[in-house]
Amino acid sequence: MAAQRRDPNSLLNWLERAIRRRRESPEISWGDWQVLDLPEPGVLAMRYEREGSTLLVLHNFGTKPRVVRVTAAAAGHERLVDLLESHDSQADDGGRHVIELEPYAYRWFRAGGLYHGAAP
Repeated sequence: MAAQRRDPNSLLNWLERAIRRRRESPEISWGDWQVLDLPEPGVLAMRYEREGSTLLVLHNFGTKPRVVRVTAAAAGHERLVDLLESHDSQADDGGRHVIELEPYAYRWFRAGGLYHGAAP
């Protein structure tokens, strides 16, 4: 356990960061949600909204990489900030986000900015 605490890439540290980020996302617990209809097989896309803040969650449950295309309107904003890594997305000229998901990958995006509500 001590070795995992010292290793920033350990499963323990990853899990602690994921739990912290989940706690910082009140849209999931308290917001309204909807499943987005996407043509990509094996991809779950959900949009959560609470008090003017939008969270877009994408999960690839398949064994193959997928490219997800979501309109900025469906995503909630032209700018999506990745809450778990650094895969931010800016809508293209056609107003679409094009997001690549590796097999079994997931992305959590907050529409517009990193923080829920007004940025500090």
